[in-house]
Amino acid sequence: MVRTGRPDIRLTVVGGAGFAPNAPLTPYEKSLRRVAAPAEDRIRFVPFTARADVPRRLGAADVTVVPSTWPDPCPLTVLEGAASGAAVVASRIGGIPEIAGPAPGATLVRPGDVDELAGVLRGFAESPAALSRAQAAAAAYAQSHEASWDLALATLQGALDG
Repeated sequence: MVRTGRPDIRLTVVGGAGFAPNAPLTPYEKSLRRVAAPAEDRIRFVPFTARADVPRRLGAADVTVVPSTWPDPCPLTVLEGAASGAAVVASRIGGIPEIAGPAPGATLVRPGDVDELAGVLRGFAESPAALSRAQAAAAAYAQSHEASWDLALATLQGALDG
């Protein structure tokens, strides 16, 4: 059940199983929409976002949430959210801890732990100062040398050169 007691909080769920704007919804996506229905216009679903629109979408967010349960080896959404100035909350799985960098670049939660994820988000909703600190830390990390494409290229080149 979706709690609707905070009308000032809005959620945009971006992405889906299909990589096209007209891809059919999966049974899971349909169930999410049914659960979200009581929240009316506070939860919006965008099943597909063209690559060119990603910066605009992420730039409008206060928080980018990457609640992965699959061990994605290179989840760029984590860095894209940080580079857009959003606080980042992501699962501690796959390549996310490496991409997210050292704390406070992102807040990492156990994959599938809904209560832990909700607690972090609740903390941001209840403390604008904590949200602001997390946004600044994520943006600083994304702009740092640690997260640069130059460093990634140099690391890859070094590995290839052996």
